[in-house]
Amino acid sequence: MNAHHLNAPEKLEQRVFYGQLEYVLKCILLENCTPENPEPETLLLALITTCDTCGHDATQEEVCFKDLNAYTEIIDIRTICAVVGHIKVRGHWAIIDRSGPLAQTVFTNDSLTVIGANAENYKL
Repeated sequence: MNAHHLNAPEKLEQRVFYGQLEYVLKCILLENCTPENPEPETLLLALITTCDTCGHDATQEEVCFKDLNAYTEIIDIRTICAVVGHIKVRGHWAIIDRSGPLAQTVFTNDSLTVIGANAENYKL
């Protein structure tokens, strides 16, 4: 809860957030190399444009939003729990979240390969 307040005490609270994935960023952390672990650590981050849903959970109730916020946030990609959809209904977007309490996102090496005519073996 205090992520944007530098000196505030850490206060953890589970919340539901929805947003649109804009970019996946690959960060190679060279300073984490040691003689025991000579390989640099790779950290995947996600740039998310948020939706204002007032913390409502679309697995429990109908949740709509009018537009994406101008607010973006960079998060650790491992915090993404599920991928959901949305449809336009009478000028608002309704979130379709059928993930349920047992949802678990799994990233595999082959899921991070860009495939396509112009891809030329890019890896994320």
